[in-house]
Amino acid sequence: NNSSAAAAAAAAAIAAQINAAIAAHQRTNAVSKPDQKIYYEEDVDINHSKNKHILTKGSTHNQIHSMTAAMVSARGRYKPFGDCTSDEPLYLHVSADSEEKLRAGVEQIHKIMGPNPLRV
Repeated sequence: NNSSAAAAAAAAAIAAQINAAIAAHQRTNAVSKPDQKIYYEEDVDINHSKNKHILTKGSTHNQIHSMTAAMVSARGRYKPFGDCTSDEPLYLHVSADSEEKLRAGVEQIHKIMGPNPLRV
């Protein structure tokens, strides 16, 4: 049936858009800065983490940096479930000069985050 095939194609396209949006906040990039050193970057969504109040503190960012040599900065703003504004949800931007340091920094963030919240 052509209508069911069209519906399936439309659903697949929407799913691809959603997956791309999710991946945009959880991807690792290698970028070259003006000093020609390569930096690795990743964004970690903390918007619905129960420990976001700890994760947004400068002292926590400094602790992660001293443990892993990864730089951490908070970006976006808290958006409760159902908030449809165009503002970016709260996330941490992590960067490092090696992928190992980046992984270690992201791992520390995930340890502090705790389990993912369930949406009811």
